[in-house]
Amino acid sequence: MKPAYWIIKCDRFDTTLGIDGKFYRMTPIENFKTYKREGNATRRLLKLGGEGFSAHAVHYGDSIDCCGRITKPSGKER
Repeated sequence: MKPAYWIIKCDRFDTTLGIDGKFYRMTPIENFKTYKREGNATRRLLKLGGEGFSAHAVHYGDSIDCCGRITKPSGKER
């Protein structure tokens, strides 16, 4: 199944990239910077330096907690 969008996480601090370009622990999905394509997220990772950051696919029906952990509808972590 094709992902709905991609998010970028800082693995060291369990934070997620916000719409203002800074990393936060946040809950509402409206505050996350999302990318429609993996290539766009990858280009952003390269600008960040790549090391310590990762792009994660979010599928329809998934939920995201304040640390950016993605949970499938079945309850398992993606």
